[in-house]
Amino acid sequence: MCPACIENLELFLKVGFFSSIIWIFMWQGNGLLSDYISSRISWMDNPGKRLAWGVVGILVYTPLAMLFLNYAFGAMWNMNMGMTNSFQDFLSSAGVAIAITVVISLFFNAKMFFISWRQTSINAEKIKQESLKSQFEALKAQINPHFLFNSLNALSSLVYVDADQSAKFIKQLSKVYRYLLDNQFREVVDISEEISFVNSYLYLQKIRFGENLKIDLDLSKKEGYSIPPLSIQTLIENAIKHNEISEEYPLTVQVSDDGEYVEVKNSIRIKNRPVTDSPHIGLKNLNARIELLTHKKMSVINEGNTFLVKIPIIEKHHESSNS
Repeated sequence: MCPACIENLELFLKVGFFSSIIWIFMWQGNGLLSDYISSRISWMDNPGKRLAWGVVGILVYTPLAMLFLNYAFGAMWNMNMGMTNSFQDFLSSAGVAIAITVVISLFFNAKMFFISWRQTSINAEKIKQESLKSQFEALKAQINPHFLFNSLNALSSLVYVDADQSAKFIKQLSKVYRYLLDNQFREVVDISEEISFVNSYLYLQKIRFGENLKIDLDLSKKEGYSIPPLSIQTLIENAIKHNEISEEYPLTVQVSDDGEYVEVKNSIRIKNRPVTDSPHIGLKNLNARIELLTHKKMSVINEGNTFLVKIPIIEKHHESSNS
């Protein structure tokens, strides 16, 4: 503080006002400059370039702003504000201002970097969520035409033979599509719900394949535990689609759990006639959904004679923390 300011209240107020205006200009001006540079140069894409332009902006803006304010207030009050007595005085004052402004700028740059990083993370999460929905929709679109076509074929053969069983078939078919409609926007469902859906799905498949399709459902963890919708059904359908099912080569599928994973295991007898779509597409889509929800990967083990897929079980508290 200048010695004369202690004895002169008016001078004290003027110098105090002048100093306040300077730091407001330094704070707000450098903040706006930082925002402008960030709008033109992304922290995430070009951090080095963004930092370099930020430093240049500080070094140019700060002394020019101080010089302008010094002349403006000096002319307004007809007095020397102390920064233009000599070039050395100006450099000294500007140096202090630049040093303090660098600290202020670090705050702004750190804030902008954090905002950019956070926004990038949010956008990435949105993209993942949209990808998850798209994969689920694609999966349903893949299931519906094939499954509906085969189901209607089976029903057309059944309706002339057994009216009662035809009615049961239609009821189970309606349950399957009701499940699809009810869970199209859900990320996870209770295991008990999925099992109920799988039972309806298997009823329809058993009409087609009879005793040549053998399914063993033995899950101990049901209440309070979840999995992505259609996950068990996807694996059973994958086994049906790619393996021969006949009296000579029946297909056996076992669904169980080990406490942490639902295990779907099927015998292998690949069809002689190749299937047009890859068997890995459905598994990849399912694994992507599971990994996004649980941060765990689905385990796929080909044991030669059997094919085993393990799906992580989601506990209720984990589900709530991800919602």
